[in-house]
Amino acid sequence: MVFDSVSKLEKKYSGIMYGIFTLYMVTILLNSTVLYYSGGPFAAINKAVRYLCYIYFIGKVLIDWYCGTGLSIAAVGVGVCAVLVALFGHNTEPFFLFLVMYGLRRAELKKLVKFAAVASAVIFVLCAILSIAGVIPDWTYLRKDGTVRHSLGFFYPAHASGVYLSIVLMYAYLRFYSFRYFELIIAEGLNIGLFFLTDSRLAFYLITIVLIALIAVRVIRRLSSVRSFLQRPVCSRVIGIVLTCLPVLMLAMTFLFVFSYRSGNGASVFLDRLLSGRFKYADMALQNYPVKLFGSAVEWIGWGGYGYITSGNVTYNFVDISYLKMLYDYGIVLSAVILAAYTARIYCACKKREYDLLFAMLWVLVWLFVEPYIISIGKNIFILAFIPLLDVGRIKFFDSLMLRINRKIISIAERSINK
Repeated sequence: MVFDSVSKLEKKYSGIMYGIFTLYMVTILLNSTVLYYSGGPFAAINKAVRYLCYIYFIGKVLIDWYCGTGLSIAAVGVGVCAVLVALFGHNTEPFFLFLVMYGLRRAELKKLVKFAAVASAVIFVLCAILSIAGVIPDWTYLRKDGTVRHSLGFFYPAHASGVYLSIVLMYAYLRFYSFRYFELIIAEGLNIGLFFLTDSRLAFYLITIVLIALIAVRVIRRLSSVRSFLQRPVCSRVIGIVLTCLPVLMLAMTFLFVFSYRSGNGASVFLDRLLSGRFKYADMALQNYPVKLFGSAVEWIGWGGYGYITSGNVTYNFVDISYLKMLYDYGIVLSAVILAAYTARIYCACKKREYDLLFAMLWVLVWLFVEPYIISIGKNIFILAFIPLLDVGRIKFFDSLMLRINRKIISIAERSINK
């Protein structure tokens, strides 16, 4: 049968899936470059390629269903939420992300991260070199103190530093047990150079802390007394509970700091200055826009592209804190699902002692406090760690139903072909 042949070919040439995924990642990364916003056919071509990738993932899902993988309560629930967000919140990002993740259920996370790291590194280096050489535009932005910020071929300086930070996190995950110190020196040297060009302070500090934390973890692992203390049942249980509860704690901290800032608390006001007004604009959003079940379709206005694709008087309202912005972009229901997914995946990682994944996700959660990348695959590849959760709650009824439906469709198609 047709689908049997396709399924065998897919198993034989499994690299096709990773190749399509890499191509998809390239299109996502190019969305944040000046090429996408500079006019011409580039944006349309990039979008067309991305949609071809979506078609592949749809076919992949159909093949998986036909082979008997079926559905689950988790997949149905997330899929329905994503559709409702698209309908009521006018945001299709969760739906297409769900489609990609569902099509990658048989993929290995390590391999996905490796391919994503290569795609990110290639796009980052090419954009930086081509923009410095003047081949593509280098959009610059001016701070109030006169500091010139270079975007290095990206839409905004923070996008360039964000891509580099995501590369560092992927490196930390992939090389958690085997990194070399000279690699960290090179990474920090690039970080310093990037800081002087983009003046992205928060990304610079976070990258430096992540690299220092990698060294600290290795030192701790080699100190038998400290290692034995941390491996005690009580200690490991407390650490596991704290890590598992961290997503919800970060959400609570967000509202605590925002409301504290609103009341004029000195510490929160000072922290807001350090974080470039993140509490200020979060508070403005809470006062001006309603939080709805399936998204609010707020038109966010930031400084990205100002002077190039926008100009004049603009009212800045962009919220960078993921834990608040997700409530507007995805709604209360899907935001609860996202937090539950982070919590469940961290819990599983603690149980399986996946320390490399725990390390990466810990710093992702910290990063999300200052940048809106909670399910943005172009910056936060570790949302792919949620893929196993899509098979939670498998029901035989779905398996047999989808198997019968797809076999019926294929038999009809084959009869039509034979005619």
